[in-house]
Amino acid sequence: MLSLTCGGFFGQFEAFDKPSARYGQLKNRMMENSGTTTEESVYYFNLLYSGYSFPNVLLPLVMGVTVDRCGCRIQICVLGTFIVIGHAFFAMGAEAFSWKTMVTDRTLFGVGGVSMQVAFSEAAQFLRETLGV
Repeated sequence: MLSLTCGGFFGQFEAFDKPSARYGQLKNRMMENSGTTTEESVYYFNLLYSGYSFPNVLLPLVMGVTVDRCGCRIQICVLGTFIVIGHAFFAMGAEAFSWKTMVTDRTLFGVGGVSMQVAFSEAAQFLRETLGV
């Protein structure tokens, strides 16, 4: 259980940090193929992280209640699906040279982001209570 939790966090944070690791390549590629200026590229790049953060203003509170009602297994599956679909569509948006698609998909990715940490902490609580880990 602990290794699955660590693997889930690793995958989520790897996908979260992917645009910053490829910033120069992404900016140059988008400027060449979508006709954006340097200022627009910087604006849209920053909007990628704002799109991720926006759903996480209230969703962790809502998802905390949902985890209590539905259970952490269901929530981990649902939120993991949001993360995978959001990042896959983000990659498709990058391939299509569309900043708007990438920002929208980062928002979808953000729906599962921090809320997944709430569900994982509930699963870790199980380890602490039952196994004393």
